[in-house]
Formats: sequence, structure tokens, C-alpha cells
Amino acid sequence: MPKRSLLFTAGLLVCASLACNGDRVRPAPRAAPVAPTVAPAAAIKVTRSPTPAPPPATVVAPPVAGSVVVVPGQAVGPIRLGMTEADVIAAGVPLAPPPWSPSSDTTRVGGAYLVQLDAGGRVTMARVELKDSGGVTVAGTSIPADADWDRAAAAFAGCGETVFTEGSTYIPCTGGTTVVMRGGLQPFVSVEVRTQPLT
Repeated sequence: MPKRSLLFTAGLLVCASLACNGDRVRPAPRAAPVAPTVAPAAAIKVTRSPTPAPPPATVVAPPVAGSVVVVPGQAVGPIRLGMTEADVIAAGVPLAPPPWSPSSDTTRVGGAYLVQLDAGGRVTMARVELKDSGGVTVAGTSIPADADWDRAAAAFAGCGETVFTEGSTYIPCTGGTTVVMRGGLQPFVSVEVRTQPLT
């Protein structure tokens, strides 16, 4: 084939591949731009996580109505260590010698209470029996009147070790000046405060 024919044929092929029209090259058609779809403002919903509620405040429950408030190492109900017998009676606790020892000079009972007096007539120990009271409240913990030993002892769980003696079982607290005790001919549960520690 003549050289000129070869060049002409090659030119046709190039022109066909480039979509030639005469001397102009046509660019390939472009797709029309697509606008992004945006939801109307009213249709957009924003969800926020709810604000967590603050934790409940720590509330110390008031003493149960009718219960005897024990101030560790200081007082049982209206009876405070160091009071005279006359002071206790004036505070509303009618004291008398106990029926099991009517001639005692140092032991007095009155309702749910039992007190020990020193030689000067001042209170060195004050005790309340649960079964004869409306219950006891010690350091914000209420012990009902019908509580058994296990329940009463649980209120003193952070105190000393349980002590077992021949006639009683007790747990000393506040260095032995506050005591929860079980004992007696018919085992009872009591709470007492004392000037001389029981350890």
C-alpha cells in the first residue's frame, strides 16, 4: 500500500476514536450536576440525651416515734450519766429499788430503765430493755422493741468483738462505754451506757 494511503487510514482511525467532526474534537457529554437533598428545617428532629437526675440526698431518718434515743457513752433516753437519782426522777423516770433486791442502795429501776448509782448517788450506768421500750435508736439506727439478739447485734456490727460470759453475751462499743447485751433468767436484749468501760 502506498505510504500516503497508510497515513490517511491512520488519521481516520484516530479521528473516529476521538469523535472528530472536521478539525474539532467534541468533548464527551457531562452529566448534569445533582443538587444535594436537604430536609426542610421543620422535618429535622434533634434528639438530646435526658439530663441524668441528681443522686438522692443522704437522709438520716429521725428516731422512730416512741423509741428511746441512746447517745453513745452519754445517755439513754432522758437519763444522762452523772445525774443524781433526784435528777432522773425529775426527768420523768420514777425510780425505785428493784424487786429482786429491795434493799439495794446502788440499783434502781423505773419502767424500761435500770440505773446503777455510785456511792455519791450519781448515775454510772443507764440501761434500757428493748422489750419494755418502744425500741431504741442508736446513732441513727433504729432497733425495734421486738428485735432478737441477731438484729440488735447487727446494729453494733462495727464495734468490738462479741463477748460471751456465763450469764450474758455482749458487744462493747465506743471503747466499752456503750454496750448491747443479752442476758438474764429469761434472755432479754438491752442497750446501756456506762462511765466505766465494759470490755
